[in-house]
Parts: sequence; C-alpha cells; structure tokens
Amino acid sequence: MFSGQFMKITLLSAMLAVLASCASAPKSPRLAPRKKLTLKREIQNQFATLQKEIREKKSYSENALAMRDEAAKAAAMPKEGSNNFMGPSRVQYAENASLRTPHVVPHEINQIDVPQLPEKKVPVLVNPEFASGEIANDENAELTVLPTGPLKNLNNFEDKSARLKTSSQTMVFELPVTYNARVRRWINYFQTEGRSSFRRYLERSTRWLPYIHNELEAARMPMDVMYVALVESGFMPDAMSPAGAVGMWQFIRETGKRYGLRNSWWIDERRDVYKSTRAAISYMTDLNKMFGSWYLVAASYNMGENGVKRLIKRHNSNDFWELADRGALPDETVNYVPKIIAAMLIAKAPALYGFRDLQYSQPYVFDYFEAPGGTDLGNLANFLGVSGQYLRELNPELLHGLIPAHVRSHRIRIPKGAVTTVAKYVELVK
Repeated sequence: MFSGQFMKITLLSAMLAVLASCASAPKSPRLAPRKKLTLKREIQNQFATLQKEIREKKSYSENALAMRDEAAKAAAMPKEGSNNFMGPSRVQYAENASLRTPHVVPHEINQIDVPQLPEKKVPVLVNPEFASGEIANDENAELTVLPTGPLKNLNNFEDKSARLKTSSQTMVFELPVTYNARVRRWINYFQTEGRSSFRRYLERSTRWLPYIHNELEAARMPMDVMYVALVESGFMPDAMSPAGAVGMWQFIRETGKRYGLRNSWWIDERRDVYKSTRAAISYMTDLNKMFGSWYLVAASYNMGENGVKRLIKRHNSNDFWELADRGALPDETVNYVPKIIAAMLIAKAPALYGFRDLQYSQPYVFDYFEAPGGTDLGNLANFLGVSGQYLRELNPELLHGLIPAHVRSHRIRIPKGAVTTVAKYVELVK
C-alpha cells in the first residue's frame, strides 16, 4: 500500500550511507564540507518527515478499515425490534416468505464503503437524531385550530409530534446488497457532483416516508423498496421526465392506467403520492412474482417487463449483473440498480457518508373532505386563511387547482381540523 514511500526511504537510506562514508574518508580539496553538511541535514529532515507521514497514514488506514468491518458486520446481521422507517427490522411473516425475508449476500460483497474523510477525524456510523427510530401516527397529533388571520407559514399544519427515537439498531437491509465498482461509483457521485441534490432528497424524504412505510408494511413488501422513489424523483410528487413519466414513482400513462391511476385534463393521479404509492407497490409485487429477483424487478420498473423477458430468453440468464456485464441491458438500466443500492446505503447512515446536520421535513397532517364539483382550491385557501400553495401541495393531482363543475365530487386533503370550516365554505358557494 505504501510501496512508493518505502522506495523513497530506501533511496534516502542509501544516500545517507554514501554521505557517512564520505564523512569518514580523508578530506579532499575538491569537496565542499559546508554544502555536504547542508545536503545531509536536508536528507535527514526529508527522511524524518516521510517516516511521520507513513505512521499517520498507517494508523488512519487501520482505523478506517476497522470502521468498515464494523459497518459490514452490522449490515450482515439484521435484527428485530426496530421501527426505523429509513430501514426497519420487523418480525417476519410466515406466509409469503419470499417477499418478506431479507436477502443478505456473502460478507465480502456486503461491506459498507467508508468514504475518504479528513485525517484525525473518526467517522460517525449513524446520525443519533434521525438515523433510527419511528414516526408517530397522525392520530396522535394535536388537533390544529384554524387561525383567524392569514398564515405566515405552514408549521401549524405539519406533524410536530413526529419524532424519531434513537435505537441501538443500525443498518438493516431488506433488499439484496451487492457492493461493487458500479455501486462505489454512484456513492462517489452522490458525495461529490450530486451532493447538493441528494441532500435535498434526504431532507424531503421524511415528509412522505411515514406513509410509504405504512403502505409497504401493509403489503408485506421490503421497506427498502421506498428508495426507488428517491432515485426516480427525489421524492417530488410533481416530477416529470423527458419520456413522459410523471410523479414520485414516475409512471408512464399506460402503466398508470393499468394500475388504476386516472389521467385527464383536470386530474393526474400519478401526482397523487398516496394513490401512486399503492399503484407502485401493486406493480412491483406483480414484477416480483414474475421474476423472483428484486434486481430484475428494478430493471423491469426502469425499462419495462417485456424488454427484460426478451433479454432473459435471448441470453439464457436471469442474473442482473451477468446481463449488465454482457452489455445486454441499456446503459440507463445498468446504472439504475447500482444507483438504488448506493442511495439506500447513504440514506440509512447519512452521517457515515458526510451528510450531517440534515434539516428533515415534517410529515403533513390532514383530513379528507368530499368536495363537490366546482370547488376552487385558491378560493378555499383564502376562506381558510392558508396559502393556495399549501392546498395545492396537499392535492398535487389537481392540475389546475380546481374540481370541474361537471364532476360530482372529488375527495381532497384539507388542513387537520378544518372539516367543519370547509363544510361551511361549500354551503356558502352553492
């Protein structure tokens, strides 16, 4: 590891030996003793500096390797009892074991990358405040009373009761974790060029993860499926791709329609976090039944299940990494799975990878209300004394911020505790 430095030390040692022999030899009028002494001292100083650097680097390397081994052991031994929505450990269900049992690959490829940190600093494995714990249920939140005047911020309508409890549990994985050069490359990207964007994704994630966690739990799906949304959209409900995919889970129109998401000039339920999450879970459940491999599920989610079926048949292989190495998959799909793994590793222990002091968003709390056709969110917001942007964020599926008059009704999300006030508004505008 330090062969270059040892070569320099060997050369310097040889030069010191020559100088020592010269010092013991009879003096010659051609020699310049003062210059020789200066050169000897300079070489001795360089030799001492190199020895010091090697000792420091060796010490730091040993510490870093020890931290990596500890993290790898933690990843390889999932435990029960944690309600951490960033990567929980739960009692395994007896039925449907293929969906529920975490798959941990052999230790040598399940190690966690320790990023390069400044010398003399010890990497922190988890962020004590946010890396583990549970989110309180919305039902436990205090009822919010509508203010009499306009709101200056939306803090009153965020779930302040949502707190993450610290836990002795560390990184638990419910999807396969393969650590290779492709994964390392994406970890490095998220730490460097993509750092600011990835930081925003992490901070935004906690607004939606409690709901996604509950839906995955109900469907008995691996919790780590939630990181597909991080890679697809950065947890943005209104994200749009050049290919026409829309929403947090990036459904194209045809697939969204197949899984019950309406799309017309006034509504696009691909933008509805709650409905699209259920649709994404149903879609990936079908894909898992089809392929029996979560890597191929992710590949199919990216490029379509029919394309993956054709490639499996053509190359007589259902191993994602083998198909990637053969160049059978499109470049975007080859990068898609390593990107999810990299995002999952960082999101479970952000401080380990240099993401500290994250300002996590609080989950929204709200009530549902069956609003009649003709309801305008802007007018309703003015009546409630909240911002129109806030109501639009709660109802991103309404493309123009209104329910058309010809529609009988549509269920909207409103501020917690505002049902009576909204009912009064509906009576006034009839």
